[in-house]
Amino acid sequence: MPLICKVQGICNSSQSVSYDKNFMDVGLHPDDSYKPCVIGFEIVKLICHIFEVLTVPSVGIMIVAKQKPINEIVKMLEGTESVLVVGCNGCTGVYQVGGKKEADALKARLLESTNIKANVITVPRQCDRQMSLASVQPLVGDYEAVLSTACGVGVQILAEIFRDKTVIPANNTMFIGMREKELGKFYEYCKACGDCILFETGGICPVTKCAKGMMNGPCGGCVDGKCEVSFEVRDETGKIAQTIKNDCAWYLMYAKLKQTGMLNSFSMYRSPRDRSISDSPRMF
Repeated sequence: MPLICKVQGICNSSQSVSYDKNFMDVGLHPDDSYKPCVIGFEIVKLICHIFEVLTVPSVGIMIVAKQKPINEIVKMLEGTESVLVVGCNGCTGVYQVGGKKEADALKARLLESTNIKANVITVPRQCDRQMSLASVQPLVGDYEAVLSTACGVGVQILAEIFRDKTVIPANNTMFIGMREKELGKFYEYCKACGDCILFETGGICPVTKCAKGMMNGPCGGCVDGKCEVSFEVRDETGKIAQTIKNDCAWYLMYAKLKQTGMLNSFSMYRSPRDRSISDSPRMF
């Protein structure tokens, strides 16, 4: 039986949200079928494992994305004979940018404009490793590349799971808004810069993974694959409890691009970011 949590302020109303313990579905009730909802999925999941029924005040996540022009997607697929289009029924699916319908439409456009063999699979949430692995693994072996219609986080999760595949973003993640009480640990993957280049960097974002945000690297501070800038974990009093040496983003990029035969992308020059794209506050 699914756990039922009352969630306030989600989808512009108060609704009952069902979370299935097998991690494979989230939906609204009462209804005949599960429908994905833009909520703090991971937060609700954690809470529901601790308590059977709980009221979660004002928890909400919204990821806004915009599909790249089809000519840009086709250019990224040059030299590729087959691609698996992976849709996401999470945030981008709810706002009709990256769900099953949009993934099917993207496949149709690719078949019209190219000779690439294409297929579609949809994941409830690409940002969930277990879901992505279980959904995509049975099919991905038959395709050279993966075209993700998720946000930048989903693209990077797929790139981490399927290290021998080129993972291409079909969308530009425009911005991410979140409202919640601090709970657990969160890891940053995407700054929603509005100009996604994950195709060129092996699915590893230099804007978030590089402490210096370098678009052309590595710098001279990479030693044994580690960044010279350490990450400090502080306790509730503000004192440094742990110092972590992060992997150098450009070291990781080199390894991934070498594995996928795309080292030419590593040495190409990238112009400085056009920060006007991501000037705040933004509206889309």
